[in-house]
Amino acid sequence: MIEAQKHHIEILCSDGVIIKSLLNVFGERRLVETLNSSAEQFLLLNEVEISYPEEVRSFKLTNRIIDKKDSIILNKSEIKWVERIEERK
Repeated sequence: MIEAQKHHIEILCSDGVIIKSLLNVFGERRLVETLNSSAEQFLLLNEVEISYPEEVRSFKLTNRIIDKKDSIILNKSEIKWVERIEERK
């Protein structure tokens, strides 16, 4: 069986949505290799917390609507940036 490295990440999407999730990277690949790979267009994300912007005023976000999902599939073309975060408790 192939071991998976578990990475807790935060993703900013092109529409302003922020996703906190767990991304499994299999084999000897690094996180950056998985994100930059052109072989896969989508990412399977687990333990997902989605923050939707509700209203933006003067470049400040006033509220966020939060949604939780067991897993989602994200098109990598929607990603603006990814940050590795400390493991959630």
